Amino acid sequence: MNHHTTPNYRLIKARFIGPTKDKGARLCIEQPSRYNNEKPQRRYFSFSHSIGNIEEQAYQILKANGWNIIGRCSVLKSYCFIVDNWGDDYLQIKDLK
Repeated sequence: MNHHTTPNYRLIKARFIGPTKDKGARLCIEQPSRYNNEKPQRRYFSFSHSIGNIEEQAYQILKANGWNIIGRCSVLKSYCFIVDNWGDDYLQIKDLK
């Protein structure tokens, strides 16, 4: 098997940020850096107590913004989504609403 025949996807991470004395609880959606000269892309959202689940809130935000989620997983302190948005369908974290 050649690794070039394996599909290439994007990793999007979501994590909870606890409240501070100045800010309430938040959700951070992030695409880690892929190259040395690239910074991670991040966007912060207020934690939704009505949803009450970081993974579900991140999923809803990504889907509402047109992200093609094809899988999910978790790592220490983060939930991860595997997405297939490349080429003409390329979306950026900074454009999330």
